[in-house]
Parts: sequence; structure tokens; C-alpha cells
Amino acid sequence: VEPGVWTAAPEAVHDEYDVTHYDISLSLDIPNQVVTGTVEVNATAQIANLSEIDLDLYDAMTVDFVTAGGGPTSYTHADDILSVTLDGTYQIGEPFTVASGYHGTPGNPWPFFWRAHAGVPMVCSYSEPYGSPAWWVCKDDPKDKATFAIHLTVPDTLLAVSNGLLNSEINNGNGTKTFEWLHDYPMSPYLFSIAFF
Repeated sequence: VEPGVWTAAPEAVHDEYDVTHYDISLSLDIPNQVVTGTVEVNATAQIANLSEIDLDLYDAMTVDFVTAGGGPTSYTHADDILSVTLDGTYQIGEPFTVASGYHGTPGNPWPFFWRAHAGVPMVCSYSEPYGSPAWWVCKDDPKDKATFAIHLTVPDTLLAVSNGLLNSEINNGNGTKTFEWLHDYPMSPYLFSIAFF
């Protein structure tokens, strides 16, 4: 996706499952404008005999690993779609979990804005309507709302904010802090946003 170009979500197969919760961990290499993340997706099957799902992640991002049910699994990442083989065959209403780790540089200037004010780095995201897969793994479907746990690791001189309520702020003792934000009211993926300053 070219910077600043607004396009529809990729043609992933989405109606076969329903996401109930995302657990997202992000860290930013601000000088190099690189995002490194891990996203755990908790979902339920919406069809019988579900054994594979499609998630959205633009090809500019590199997938480092994928797990299903806590163990390594096979996957493909092409044409902005991350297709994941589940750890079994799931029936309607059965819950399952997949997770993926990835890294890369989102589009600039959209949907990520890398700025500075008086020499202090400032970073913020803006994903509406279809920018989410440019920087995190998700089911990019506005009608599929989920709750969120968000862990943001930044230099300890910065503040990291996101959706929901701040649950904890941990000094990691290595020059970084991790802020945990919890959003217990289900929301669409494009509403998830972050800001560091």
C-alpha cells in the first residue's frame, strides 16, 4: 500500500470466525521507524470444520513466527493476507487462539506518523478506515468488534497512550517502560490507536 493511499481491505475470508479479544504487544525503534509486534487473537469458529483462517497484514511487514493453540504452525503471507493453519478442526462456537510476531516499517505518512517536537520524538497512528493491517495483525473487518489488551514498550523518557484504561506502567530497568492499556468494550479494529510522546 503506497503512503497516503486509502484502499479497501484485502479480500480475506472473514466470516468463518469471530474475534473476541486481541492481546497486542508493540515496541518501536523510533530512530529507524520500525515496529515490532506480537498479536494474540482469541476467536470462535462460525462454520463447521474450520481448520484455517485468514488474517490481514500488509506485505510491507515481515512475519517472524505464527502459533496456533500455543505451538508452531504453518502459514503463508502473500497479497496482504496471513493465512494460518489452526491446531485442529473447530466446530461452530468453539474457541481457538492464534498468535503471530512480526516487524517492519508502516507506511509514512499514513497510517503512522513519525514526528518530533523540540527534539522529543512523537509517534501516533491513524488507521481509519483500512490502515490497521499496515502495522498490526488483525481481522480488518469493522463489524467484527473485540476487546483489547495493549502493551506498549517505549523509551523511559516517553509516555505511551492507547485505547481504554491504563492498567499498569512498568519500568523495565533497561531504559524502557511498558504501559498496559485495557479496553473492555468491544471495538472495531480501525479504532485501535497509539501515541508516544
